[in-house]
Order: sequence, then C-alpha cells, then structure tokens
Amino acid sequence: MDSNTVEQISISHLNLAIAKCRHLNPVISSNDKTLSWDGYVELYSHGGKKKTNFIGRCPIQVKGRTFVKKDFKSKTITYSVDVCDLKNYLNDGGVVYFVVGMSGTNGEKCQIYFNSLLPFDINRIFQKLKDNQKTYGIHLKKFPYECNQIEEIFNDFLFHSKHQREKPFLGNLHLIQSTEKVNYTIWVKSLSEILDGKPTYIYEQLPYNMFIPVGKIILEEIDITNAPFDVMIDDMIYFQSAGVSFTKGQIVNGIVLNEGLMIKLNKKNDTATIQSTKQCTVSQYIKNLEFLIALSTGRTLKVGTFAIGTNPQLKDDLSLLKRELDIYKKIEYLFERLNIKKKMKVREFSDSMLKKLVFLFRVIVEEQTVEDRNSESAMGTFEIGSLKLFLLRIRIDENNVTYKNPFEMNNANCEMSISEDGDRFQSSLFVKFSEKDFLKYDNLDYIAMAKAIISIKYSDLYGEAINNFILNLLSAYDKRKDMDMLECVIEIATWLHKNSNNEISFINKMQAIYRKRILTESERESIIEIQNGKSDELEVIICCSILLKEKVRYDYCLKKLSKNRRKNFLKWPISHLMK
Repeated sequence: MDSNTVEQISISHLNLAIAKCRHLNPVISSNDKTLSWDGYVELYSHGGKKKTNFIGRCPIQVKGRTFVKKDFKSKTITYSVDVCDLKNYLNDGGVVYFVVGMSGTNGEKCQIYFNSLLPFDINRIFQKLKDNQKTYGIHLKKFPYECNQIEEIFNDFLFHSKHQREKPFLGNLHLIQSTEKVNYTIWVKSLSEILDGKPTYIYEQLPYNMFIPVGKIILEEIDITNAPFDVMIDDMIYFQSAGVSFTKGQIVNGIVLNEGLMIKLNKKNDTATIQSTKQCTVSQYIKNLEFLIALSTGRTLKVGTFAIGTNPQLKDDLSLLKRELDIYKKIEYLFERLNIKKKMKVREFSDSMLKKLVFLFRVIVEEQTVEDRNSESAMGTFEIGSLKLFLLRIRIDENNVTYKNPFEMNNANCEMSISEDGDRFQSSLFVKFSEKDFLKYDNLDYIAMAKAIISIKYSDLYGEAINNFILNLLSAYDKRKDMDMLECVIEIATWLHKNSNNEISFINKMQAIYRKRILTESERESIIEIQNGKSDELEVIICCSILLKEKVRYDYCLKKLSKNRRKNFLKWPISHLMK
C-alpha cells in the first residue's frame, strides 16, 4: 500500500474508535494537506452532541505505518516527530498524537498508539534537543478500547491545555523539596485517579489564583491529614478525624489516629498494630492513653470504613497506663493553673522533671506543705528542666514551707524604692520585672499582672516605677511578639495616663497602641500638640516624630543629640519603631 492509502486507512480506524464514544465527535481530515494537524476531536457534556453542550476541542495528528506480525505485541512504540511540528503544537496548546499501525496486506488488523503532548511535555522535549536537531523520537502507548477511558484522555488533555497554554514553564521539580512554603496543586477527580500509576501534573499556585506547571510525576503514596473519620471503640467515639496513608492501588498503609498514636497495617497476615509514642503534647498524650485503656477492654475498633478490628489485644500493662494517665492529667491541670503555654512534647519530660511537676501539683494545687527548716520565704525562679517558673516560697512555721503561684494572689503587694536610699512606696511585686524576666519565665500571666498593678493606689513614685516596667515589657514584646504582653502594656499605660496625666505616660500608651494598630486622627492631633509644646526637649520631639512617621524630622533631631544622649535614646523601645 502506498503512503496515502496507509494514512486514509489509519484515520478510518481512529474515527471508528472515537466515534463510538457518546461525548466525542472526531473531525479528522484524510487529505493530509494540513500544516501540522489532521483535525480535532470535539468534546460534549453529558447532554450529548449538541451545540449547547459543546465543551471544547482537542487538536490531533494521525500517522499511519505498516506493521509486521511481531509489532502488534508491543505495548509502546517510538515515532520521530519533526521539531517544527512540535513548535506549532506548543503554540497551539498541545496535541494528541496518534500512530496507527496496520497489517501490510489489507490494513484490516490495526493497533492504535497515542501520546498527549501538552505544553509542559513539549517544553521538556525542547530542553533536551541539540542544536539544529530536526526530529525527536516520542514514546506512544496503546490507545484504550473502553469509551470511558478514551473520553478521559481527551477531557484531561483539554483541562490541562487550558492551564498550560501560554504559561511560563519552571520545570524544576526541586522546588517541591524547597524549605520555603510553596503551594502545589494536583487536579484529580478521585483518590483512585491519584494512585493509578499514571503521570500527574503538578502546578505551583501563585497569587491571583494563577497556576504554573512545575512537574510531572507518578505518585506512589499519599497521606491525607485530618480526614473526617470517626474512630470508635464499641461505638464510643474517641477521635473524629484521622490521617490516612495510601499506597498504590488505594491500599491503606497506616492510619494516624492522633499525634503520637498510629495504626500500622500488616498486609501479609491481615493484622494491625497500635503504635504509641511520646512525640506529642500532654493533652494529646492523655487522649492517647484514654484510648489505649479503653482498647484493653473493648471488643471492636472501627476507623471510618478503612479499618475494623475485633478483640484487640493490648501489650502494655493496664495498671501502668492508668498510673501514667493520672500523672499527666495532674500535669495538664498544673500547666493550666500556672498559665504555662510553652509548647513541649511528652518525650522532653525526664523522670526528674516528672517528680518536680508532681511535687508542684501537691504544693500548689493540693496546697500541701513540705518540711524544710533551712529555706526562707523568697520569690524567684523554680526550674524544671527547660521550664523556668516565677514562684513564691512561703515559710509556714519553723518546720514547713509551701509554694504559691503569685499570679493567683490578687494582693501580691510589696514596698519598693527607685534607688537604694530613696523613699519607699507601695507597689506590686511585678513592677520590679526586667526585660530579661519577661523573656525568661514560662508562667507569666499578663492578665493577672495588669490587674495586680492597677489595683495599687497611684503615687508619683509608683508611676515612675510603672513607666520603667512599661518600657521593659515593650522591649521584651519587640523580641517575642506575644500579644498578651502588648495587651498588658496597653491596659497599664491607659491606667497610668489617667492617673498621672503627663506627656510621657501618654507617649508610652501611644507607642504600645502603635504596635497594635494605626493611630486615629484624634490620637495624632494629641501627639502633634505635645510635639509643638516641647520645642526645647529633643527626645520628646523625636518620640512624637516616630509616632507620626516623620522620618526627616526624626533624622534631623536625632543628629542634634549629643553622642551619649543619642546612644541612650536608641536603647528605648520606641526607637525600635523606626527600624
């Protein structure tokens, strides 16, 4: 057969294969006079081949060739395509390329091969081409017989062509392993489609809902987090979500019930093993222990529809689990009482730490006393491993002491002086905190701290001490960015300005608010009034310039300060707002 006859017969075979599909309509030319294409395949929605149901069309190219008998056994073939045709396909959003092999006698026996060449694929081909290369060998696989699989080929091509047409191609799969946070998207209809062994396009999500193709991989495994599965023991729900790990073929590999608690499936003997670790928080560990204890007497374990176990067996000693649960419930309650918000994993608790925490539970929560004839009443640091707590030790009598959480004592008052030989005045003990103290302790309760400070009767000396407290806390906030710190400053600064009604207390209040939100017009006007009335006090003018965002005036006045005054000013937390 001549080449024209081979081409016509090959197109006839392809037409028959596609035309039987309800939602596809092949429009293929057999005169072979087109530029780089032989036609296209029209796609329609489920309403049928009507004008109103038209979705789009996929350009196609068809090549015919004769096969000898052994060629029909090949699952894949290679075919050389002109590079100039590939350029045209790239500009047109890709092509579905067909090669139809037929028997050399009468062409009745045939095998259709195809490759969906999308812009991302063609771009990768161009990256491999050598200078002046005229052709490139593409790989094609067997075209399916089932209509649903055929329609899926063209639907996928049309979908990805729209997302890849006229887009830049990053083509750098190493981005997926980047330490920077990057959003990637995979478009699939179902889980089975993700793990079907076929190559999947990966898109990087950019601002304004723009997607750039960056890779094409075959997924062997996928983890789904926070899937809405009820985890039940004898119809009692213990967790309402789980993480499920699937491998190729939709096989469940493992189920994460909670942080530190996992079901590992053994596919060979159809069994499952519960794995528990301490790589979790105290509250998570408590839930895990409660689950394990319930499992020891339960009859049925069910995780959504993925795993069902009957008559589970627990290897751990039940009494040890119950004792451990009691200990960690006490620790959880102690952390709540002491306002400890530090994120810690259970694995960080050594035996000595656990003993100290249980000791604190007894003296603070249960209000027990301990025998101690040598220690005096004091306030300061109580260290438990990496935890540093601010506590009070109080002598009860000559034999016993106890410990108190100062933030639970509404009248935690004392007397203090600004200087060693200065006048003493009533104060809250928290006013003596330094910047290092705010960054050091893990149990600071800023709500209680503010309440205690503003409960003391105002005096000028107390106001001066509070101003120093505010500056120390603002400096600590600028390093830690804890909003509880800032809210504490704002509440105390507002109270202080109301009682003192001076410019310094107002500026400190404004610099705290400035860190939280944009200043109002009224607040700005008040700052301008202070600035205009203090023309001879450079530090005040500089503070106002910072709050008003007047960079030129700030630079000018800062240069007018002496070297020592400038050095001291730049230590103030308000100067941080200009950096």
